[in-house]
Amino acid sequence: MKWFGEAASCAVIIFATTGCGGNAFTSGQDTDSDAGDEAGAAPNADQACGDNAKARCTRIQQCSQALMATTYVDEGTCETRFKLSCLNSLAVAGTGNNPQATEACAAAYPTESCDDFLDDNPPAACLQVKGPRANGGTCGFPGQCQTGFCAIVPGSECGACAPVPQAGDSCTQLTTCGQLLSCWSESSLCTGFASQGGVCNKDQPCGAGLYCVGSTSTINGTCEPSVETLNAPCDSTAKTGPGCDRNELLTCSGVTDQCATVSFAGAGQPCGTVNEQLVLCAAAGTCTATTADAGVTTAATETCVAAAADGAQCDLVQGPFCITPARCISTIAGGSVGTCQFPDPTKCQ
Repeated sequence: MKWFGEAASCAVIIFATTGCGGNAFTSGQDTDSDAGDEAGAAPNADQACGDNAKARCTRIQQCSQALMATTYVDEGTCETRFKLSCLNSLAVAGTGNNPQATEACAAAYPTESCDDFLDDNPPAACLQVKGPRANGGTCGFPGQCQTGFCAIVPGSECGACAPVPQAGDSCTQLTTCGQLLSCWSESSLCTGFASQGGVCNKDQPCGAGLYCVGSTSTINGTCEPSVETLNAPCDSTAKTGPGCDRNELLTCSGVTDQCATVSFAGAGQPCGTVNEQLVLCAAAGTCTATTADAGVTTAATETCVAAAADGAQCDLVQGPFCITPARCISTIAGGSVGTCQFPDPTKCQ
């Protein structure tokens, strides 16, 4: 995940291959590690998916504890949920995915750098497996499609096989931009991540470990290395220098202009900018501004709203949102209110 400046206090990039309600990360096919049994037999789905979930969530925890807390709750919850999602993806009819590919991807996760992992740049073993269905065919998982991409409208359970989105395409009507791009929540555009020295703005975030410096509504900024040392000098405005790396659990204090430890808040507690310092929502909660009686919304009224549990009501616009990789699925076409569900492999035949 890339954090686009301190101003985007609770903005979340939707990671490739799942998504909906503001959060998700999946790299490649829904896969896993710990190959075979002692006799060298091919892994079954349960083993492969368990291994993959373990490898993936371990890497998330290693690369960004902030991402784990704000999107996946904790490592155990992450593993449980991704294993279930993986099993569903392997059970769906017409998928090109299989336990062997899932296992190979899991084994590759530890070899991937944190920057590549967080920038949605997967190793070769985790590239999306493709299936037999042509564009326009019904799908619920990308592994069913010849393109490796299933276009699903937010709120829907099933979608249609389609060409993979390109950088700059709108993602307002997609739950994901596919494997190599993320839906950047600042602009609702599919995008990759700029490298060090690259141009950045509200439509172009910087990659992992980098910070967008000097960007305004009319002027592009430049990606510079984030400050990664506690108490080191930083620029809380990012006008002339970088802020601190949130993936390292650091934030730039607007009082001291030094890197401080990121704070986390529970449901109902203040979040966003509190005492000139960033506070994030724990347990996959969402930092939401409330409206005062006078109809004025201010940062001072931002509080954490708990994520919706599986099976509970969710709202794609107002929240609460689901814990990834569950999606907010509505029974009304185009509706924003639904329930948090894992896509059913028997529904999108």
